[in-house]
Amino acid sequence: GLPIVMLSANGAGALGQRLVSAKANIAAKLKMPSGEAAKRYKSEDAILFQLATDPAMGIPLPGGFPILMHGEAAGAIAVSGASKDVNDEQCAQAGLDKIKDRLN
Repeated sequence: GLPIVMLSANGAGALGQRLVSAKANIAAKLKMPSGEAAKRYKSEDAILFQLATDPAMGIPLPGGFPILMHGEAAGAIAVSGASKDVNDEQCAQAGLDKIKDRLN
């Protein structure tokens, strides 16, 4: 649940760093994209319970993807604060796609 690498642009606020950590924690712990958790937590009590009882997760927002190896969460990749033309999910997915061939 702790970041190994976090890159922030000059002038990036602390809120973005907190959001990206929450997105990564949600993705890794729930083994699903944080955007999927955002869609499902209102109708699925098990997801809502996990989000409500783990302060590292917070409110689910799109932009985090689990890194799965043999069905187990080995970590997560998450993005927050992408530009207006590109959203957080697109950036995170591009990062995951870049390393996917090494996850066997």
